[in-house]
Amino acid sequence: MHAMRPSPRRGFTLVELLTAIAIIALLIGLLVPAVAKARDLARKVHSQSLLSALAKGCEMFQNEMGQYPRSSGGNPFEAANYPATQPPAVPLSGAQWLMLQLAGPDFQGYVKATGTPTAQDWLNWYNPQWVPPQGQTVPPRLSRYVDVTGKIAKSPDVYAKDQGLTLPDALKLGTQGDTNWPNNRLPFAVDAFGYPVLYYVANEQAKMPFSEWNGTVQAAVGRYDQKDNAPITGFGAAQPGFELGAGKPHPMATLGWSSSTPNNRPDPAASFAGKVYDRGLFDQNLRGSNLGKVWPYRPDTFQLYSPGRDGLYGTSDDVTNFE
Repeated sequence: MHAMRPSPRRGFTLVELLTAIAIIALLIGLLVPAVAKARDLARKVHSQSLLSALAKGCEMFQNEMGQYPRSSGGNPFEAANYPATQPPAVPLSGAQWLMLQLAGPDFQGYVKATGTPTAQDWLNWYNPQWVPPQGQTVPPRLSRYVDVTGKIAKSPDVYAKDQGLTLPDALKLGTQGDTNWPNNRLPFAVDAFGYPVLYYVANEQAKMPFSEWNGTVQAAVGRYDQKDNAPITGFGAAQPGFELGAGKPHPMATLGWSSSTPNNRPDPAASFAGKVYDRGLFDQNLRGSNLGKVWPYRPDTFQLYSPGRDGLYGTSDDVTNFE
């Protein structure tokens, strides 16, 4: 009687292994874009939530102060800006002005100043060691209008370090030193994609939809002025903005008004003008009278911009408080 021999163990053939690997690679190829898309969508929703919180803060500020936060002007801590100079010697971006007013430079609230404070006043008020001379008091601080505990704000120094970038010269301005508030230490809000949130307040007295510039000379004053955030976006080819990525252009840096477009309509894909104007109003007016009316969104309040996933202001994936 012969003993039964165990059958030899059969391994995977090369064809079977390659097939399995191909199937796994296919599944990964299908899964990774879906995960990336879901992550980008979550970041977009988070950025929308941030802009909503900032917008509510602006409304509360307006209710208490009688005006929306400013979005332009010189760094108030810099003596070079006093007496007032036009343009200011040390301009501060609208993104930084927004956070300064909604939370304070140290996130302890904005000082409710009266009269015309000097740079030294500002330095004193935000110095916790300052002891007022006899007869003087520290003006009260307003409550914070936005919650900064979620790490939504960064100074340009910290932002550049985190991103491995070099600050543009406009964000290096200021002479007050590390213990005070030069431009590189005054924070701005950062969206869920990691980019600065821009802020522009409307000039309700202006008759034009947006400012027009002839080089560095302002040719017309508009409801919105692209130069408010020039320290971050840049202002034309001669003044490059924050290097959010190697070689990336910044459409928000230029006016881009083109007479070659129909009815002198701004190009939405290439200009600040094209981004801020209300396309719906333009198209509605165009259908009724053949002359489209160029007028900005939110002409009496403010505009907020997150550049979205691509890091470019003025492109189709921007997150804003108006479209």
